[in-house]
Amino acid sequence: NPHVRFFLDVKNPDQTVTNWELTLPSTLQLLRRGWTKDLLAVGATTTVDGFRARDGSALANVWLVTLSDGRKVPAGTPVDQPPSH
Repeated sequence: NPHVRFFLDVKNPDQTVTNWELTLPSTLQLLRRGWTKDLLAVGATTTVDGFRARDGSALANVWLVTLSDGRKVPAGTPVDQPPSH
């Protein structure tokens, strides 16, 4: 599978933590959008926008990542064109 995956621990409102599996496009597509292997740091606060799996599981297809310094890094659809529902 040529797609990139990463895992993110998400704190829920009840203070429990859910581990999410996040999928992104291929490495070549991510490189073209400004991604590097060091972009996501372990332990950094990150916000992810994406589409949750239809079965409701903790799996999502990512289209935008906002890093702890506020930078927005597109993964799928360009930042200025949010995906249609």
